[in-house]
Amino acid sequence: MDQEPVVGDPIAAPLAVIVDVVGRLEPGLDAAAVGAVVEQVAPSRRKRRQLATVLLADSAVLTDGRSSMPRAVEELVRALLVLGATSVALPHCGECGKASRLHGRRGPQRICGVCASRQAICGRCGQQRRVAYRDRRGRPRCKGCPPEGSDEDVVAAVLAVIARLDPTVPVATATEAIWRAAPSRIQRRRLWWALEDAPELLSGAGARGPRVVLGLIEELARVGTAGVVRPACPACGRIVRLYEPVEGQRLCRRCHSARRVEQCAGCGAVRVPSGRDPDGRPRCVSCQHRDPANFEPCMVCGRLAPVTARTAQGPVCWGCYRPPMGTCGRCGRQRPCTKTTTGLLRCGTCARTVEPCVRCGRNRRVTVRRSDGPWCSTCYKSDPDSTRQCQTCGQVGDLYEKGRCGRCVLAQRLQLLLSGGTGSVRAELEPLHQALVVVELPRVALNWLANSKARTILAELGHGERVLSHAALDALAPATSIDHLRAVLVASGCLPARDEQLARLERWARRQLQRLADADEQRLVRAYVTWHLLRRLRHRVGGQQTTPEQAVAVQVRVRATIRLLAWLRSNGLTLAACRQPDLDRWLALPGSRHADDFLRWALSRRHAAGLAVPQRDWYGPLDILDSDQRWQLARRLLHDPTIEVVDRVAGLLVMLYAQSLAAIVRLTTDHVSSGEDGQVRLLLGQAPVLLAEPLAGLVVQLVATRKGHATVGHPGSSPWLLPGGRPGRPLGSKQLSVRLNRLGIAPRRSRSAALLQLAAELPAAVLARLLGISTYSADAWQRIAGGNWTGYAAQLSRRGPRPSSG
Repeated sequence: MDQEPVVGDPIAAPLAVIVDVVGRLEPGLDAAAVGAVVEQVAPSRRKRRQLATVLLADSAVLTDGRSSMPRAVEELVRALLVLGATSVALPHCGECGKASRLHGRRGPQRICGVCASRQAICGRCGQQRRVAYRDRRGRPRCKGCPPEGSDEDVVAAVLAVIARLDPTVPVATATEAIWRAAPSRIQRRRLWWALEDAPELLSGAGARGPRVVLGLIEELARVGTAGVVRPACPACGRIVRLYEPVEGQRLCRRCHSARRVEQCAGCGAVRVPSGRDPDGRPRCVSCQHRDPANFEPCMVCGRLAPVTARTAQGPVCWGCYRPPMGTCGRCGRQRPCTKTTTGLLRCGTCARTVEPCVRCGRNRRVTVRRSDGPWCSTCYKSDPDSTRQCQTCGQVGDLYEKGRCGRCVLAQRLQLLLSGGTGSVRAELEPLHQALVVVELPRVALNWLANSKARTILAELGHGERVLSHAALDALAPATSIDHLRAVLVASGCLPARDEQLARLERWARRQLQRLADADEQRLVRAYVTWHLLRRLRHRVGGQQTTPEQAVAVQVRVRATIRLLAWLRSNGLTLAACRQPDLDRWLALPGSRHADDFLRWALSRRHAAGLAVPQRDWYGPLDILDSDQRWQLARRLLHDPTIEVVDRVAGLLVMLYAQSLAAIVRLTTDHVSSGEDGQVRLLLGQAPVLLAEPLAGLVVQLVATRKGHATVGHPGSSPWLLPGGRPGRPLGSKQLSVRLNRLGIAPRRSRSAALLQLAAELPAAVLARLLGISTYSADAWQRIAGGNWTGYAAQLSRRGPRPSSG
């Protein structure tokens, strides 16, 4: 009986097409059960699309049991038989005709495992026997026809090829390289076959060789074998690691990905698709992560988040994912490892080709390989034979590309990138062009342009396809590269300066509000965030930049508010219907104190009534640094010249002057002043503090030698005392905290100990005036430690004993 044609799009709605085809064949099956079976058989969208395309082209593949049935269709048939289907048929072996699982293939027909193992004619003796292995042409061989040559002969043949390139290489070294690149017997034979047919694979033509040859080249180059040439990418010419073959030649990861790029339907960026929307349009990885449809509960923390990995227990988010540990095949340490092209495990350090430099002997990244072995970057640049004259500007120095120095190459690439192919840089991008051309390290700017996603955006700006504005950058998917590009544009004068932390916080708040399904809750939280939290934050910063700590404080309150409303909704309540017993149950939960601010705001705006929010008093720090340990660390910072000046000054400001990390990173050179008497003063609050030696000398040295990692700008143009990695930005408080913790300094504990001592010695008004803290905070600290340690001890005793850290 002829069936009606199936109507559907296998790309936009593959699941609906498959369920429709199965429903026409098996009307008695439940559509929901069939859909669940399809999702189990084809868990990814790509597999569902392939299955839907096959069924839409020929639905009889489910019923005729043909041996050419695709594997996905076979799995679907088996699952439908379990559901009770009667019209579908299992595939039959193309040789013996049995209805069993088909594991092999001979021509267009799929065959069962028994036929695949025994029903083959040996390519040497001509008898039909079980296949033991296959020769270099892929022909089957039986067990009675052993391969030509033993394993020792195979290794000897490969050693002969290596000896023709470099007769001086030790046999033991070359043999170890062969065994490391080809640990299994079949891999060594494939290596022998490839080198016997094309010995030139080791001398530069490795891009068209198998993966095992690339592994041998890497091992031989690591030991400094002369004549062995690492192959360049056939597309871009870079000497980097090669991956999958395209048209018979292996390409680097960048060129291989460039062949698969499409324009993202979400943000418009030209990237490799990470997935597709229901209409079949490509979406990049950033848009996929921000799509609520891709959020699943994490099995560790329980939050709805994008899935980073799927374990046997369930999906895991990025914050809870830990990469698998392994033993590195080069250094032997237990670290998070990845597989190389040869299948061996490498940790992050060894994967970056870290080897002993033949000149200085240190373990450094390999910059160049010469006849005597690998050279590090420092030795290569200091070698007189490594410097040549630039063919463009005539300067003698380290060349970058085709006889030109890095600055000339940078100027040419910027000209092409920012001009849109017209030859003249656009007027609004001219300040950026002038700022990048004169950078101190052209190689850093070149690497940034080559590897950052900002290159695509700069090209769009150069062609006039994107407007140069903050709003145009905000429309893109959030990324660190976009934030860095914005900082470069602001520092060069192409974009006006703005409060980035506040703008990022506003975008974050909008995303949180969009996730609220209830319109009344969304309206209530929007009013609280807009007219209370953000308004109060703008008033506090007073036109200055918002600190990350202030933004985090707002985020904590917003998250607590959303949790409170979700808890009320789960208990069948609303904020207006909440009563004191309900509020007391909420306040007993951990983390409920962050919603106190919202509750007080709601009571003052009459969104709630009859509730009493208890005032949570502060009784001092829970943990402070021991006085002897504190002074021991301070003496080390004062007198140890091996510690960087940045860490010494920041640590001393925390331990002696009770400064928070957020206040330290916002210090500028204008806060440091030297009088006619030669004394150095530092403005921390309203009145400058006189610094004693040797801290005064360290501050003066920091002002003279300060340097960040930003590409654009130099110490003369940066006002910050601690410049950061982005142009015009100071060092982040998190980065500073990491640096101090490496020295054994806990910033919070050290600052609490310093504040307790200073509050016991100075009046609250003087303390607030010198240290830059509020009068309320100074008065609270003085009440805790202002000469009345008995009260403080009594408060500690009421808390009960602290849990032992051991």
